[in-house]
Amino acid sequence: HELLCTGGAPFACCASRSMAADRVIVVGGGLAGLSATFELLERGCSVTIIEKEANLGGNSTKATDGIAAPCSALQAAAGISDDGADLSADGPAAKALVGDGAKDVEWFTKIVGVSDDLVVRHTPGHGGIARTVGTKTHFPGAVVTYAALLVLDRIASGKADRLTVFKGATVTKLL
Repeated sequence: HELLCTGGAPFACCASRSMAADRVIVVGGGLAGLSATFELLERGCSVTIIEKEANLGGNSTKATDGIAAPCSALQAAAGISDDGADLSADGPAAKALVGDGAKDVEWFTKIVGVSDDLVVRHTPGHGGIARTVGTKTHFPGAVVTYAALLVLDRIASGKADRLTVFKGATVTKLL
């Protein structure tokens, strides 16, 4: 998978492709850190991931249900209408997640190459609506994070100047 600049509002450090020499440090290699890494790489930044554990992926590697994503393309393909109003009512942060969540999940799963392995299903806590994006087989967290790690391994091997990963790191001092 070749990561390309997708446009949009660039990060300040990577305002143009000519600034690709800028290096950003991502602290933590869980799903949020991996997502940030992919976005930064797409925008032309070089990235260093610093992870305290021996492996990347964090708790997401153990996720068994999936990710709630109302208004997703998977729902639309299944003929499910879901505006996520029940989730949006929980406040501004929930409303923002409902508004952007599905497209963010779709972006990430496309980049790591698992889009074709996804299904939408009903899980407890979501009323009668099938809105949880999971996988056809295996635990979705393991499938998604493993795919992300494979893509990052290829990037680190082929473009070492773009991605460096430190695992088993210990913080000894904050500057």
